[in-house]
Amino acid sequence: MPRDSSPRDKRDLLKRLAQGQKVASIQIAKNPFGKYQRNIIAWQRDSVKRLGIKKLYYALPLDEYKQVLLEVAPYFKVDILENLSDYLIKHYEQLKDMIRKNIQADVAFIHPMENANMTIEDSYVWPYENLEIDIGIEEMEEIYIPHLAMTNGNTIPPVLLGMFGVPNPYYEQRKGIFDMIAC
Repeated sequence: MPRDSSPRDKRDLLKRLAQGQKVASIQIAKNPFGKYQRNIIAWQRDSVKRLGIKKLYYALPLDEYKQVLLEVAPYFKVDILENLSDYLIKHYEQLKDMIRKNIQADVAFIHPMENANMTIEDSYVWPYENLEIDIGIEEMEEIYIPHLAMTNGNTIPPVLLGMFGVPNPYYEQRKGIFDMIAC
């Protein structure tokens, strides 16, 4: 479950936008499969197979990213937000297809934010608090999720933790073809 930028980064961005700073342009990779996405899906595929997992709940942060778009909406033109939303949905569908093709289990895509009024952080913890799962599969950056569920008083299943490199490839500089949205 990749998470959005850190809450501190988002607060900093919103603060700077509120102070009048502008975003000149936004680059969006045409292909959503960076090193992090390829590595995590391959690792999850291998883990599901090795551990004999039959059902996997998978949360891609579509609604969480939509929430971020709503938060920055006052600072952008409507057509820019529509473009970003279109890319978000397109990338979400591409990732879902890749996951379905690679992971040999009954994959149920879940959307915690659809069902309740909650924060982005709450949505990440929701599966540990509300689903009967045998094992959590998290990347090192996401260890705070089951930890937060525990601090909220929940009993969590064992968590398989993966580390894909230091620095984390989630923050890699993407190479490839980009679309540029002028702001």
